[in-house]
Amino acid sequence: MEINVQASAFLTMVLTGVLLGLLFDFYRVLYSWFKPRWFITAIGDLAYWLAAAAVTFVALLGANGGELRLYVFLALATGAAGYYRLLGRPARYFLMRLVRTVAAVMRWVRLILLWLLVKPVVLAVRMMWLPFGYVGRLVSRLRRPPGPPPEENVPPPD
Repeated sequence: MEINVQASAFLTMVLTGVLLGLLFDFYRVLYSWFKPRWFITAIGDLAYWLAAAAVTFVALLGANGGELRLYVFLALATGAAGYYRLLGRPARYFLMRLVRTVAAVMRWVRLILLWLLVKPVVLAVRMMWLPFGYVGRLVSRLRRPPGPPPEENVPPPD
């Protein structure tokens, strides 16, 4: 394999290491935001590692035809370490702000949909049901049996 192909593959794998670091930080931010239980955490860990393996595999296929060499591992480690050293803290800050912004927008969208769609429908159904409820209460009062009959051994009041 020529040196320029190896250099290109090395650079591609360094960038893949940076991308994997960014994905892991995004996963960490989501984990700290939602604080899931252990089972969901295990599923999330598995999903991250499957995604990381898929990203690495695709990058490796594109970079050098899938040849696995020592420099590939060194490049991945160099990219991840460089990311955590140089970009880790600002990226986590940005990702946390992004998650907070998306959550705030989702809350606003939920409120808008609630007040524009759900509340009017509930109000209309209640307004349509109001006469039926009134008639139902009248009918139930009319169908109610009278109180218990008076006992025969009770002397009449004086």
